[in-house]
Parts: sequence; structure tokens; C-alpha cells
Amino acid sequence: MKVNATGRLISRSAVEQHGEFRKRTIVIECQDGQYTNQYAFELVQDNTDIANGFAKDQMVTVMGFVNCREGTGNYAGKWFTNLRATSVHPAQAAANPAPAPQPAASYQAPAPAQNVSEQDEIPF
Repeated sequence: MKVNATGRLISRSAVEQHGEFRKRTIVIECQDGQYTNQYAFELVQDNTDIANGFAKDQMVTVMGFVNCREGTGNYAGKWFTNLRATSVHPAQAAANPAPAPQPAASYQAPAPAQNVSEQDEIPF
């Protein structure tokens, strides 16, 4: 599943090296309606450097995907879900902000028919 999130960069870890495997985590804070949420994205292998040019508190857009896998060994039978980043870009300021959504028109039931004879009624 693809993920696209825009928010404030609040953390960027150092690159962790485990043999030939490299990993880094960045955390962005997003305003989702009235709530503020933090999302941790993993950057692995060659992608660990894509977060180098960004400063703390900078607005960024992160694109990636949800990664899920089953654990091995002592963790067999347990599932782990991660957000894996594939690109990080400066957030684009909206030149023309979208208009506020308008409430949907309310539904109004049709008026009951006038002068309905008993022959027209459907028995239930």
C-alpha cells in the first residue's frame, strides 16, 4: 500500500550499519484534522541518504509504502509493520489553497401522494 504524508520533520536518526544492511529512521509530525500524529519512516540501503538535506522542523513530503513481515526465530508468529520511505521532498506550499468543503445537500423525502385510493395501496 502506498503512503504519502506531509508534515514537519521532528527527528532523523543516524545511519545504523548492520553488516551490509543500512537503516535510518525519520519521524514527521502531521496535522490530521484536529489531531497531531507522528509517523516513523524507515529508510534502508541506498535510501538512507535521501534525508540528509533536511533540517529539523522543516516541512517535508514523504512518499513510500507499508511493509509487513512475519518475525523469525523467537518472533515467529508475530507480525511487524513498518512505513518504508522511498523519497523525501520539501513540502510544496499551496499557491491556491483548496476551498473549504461544503456540506452535502440534505436529503428530503418526497411528499406523500395526495388522494391515494385503497386500490393503489400495496399490501405488506
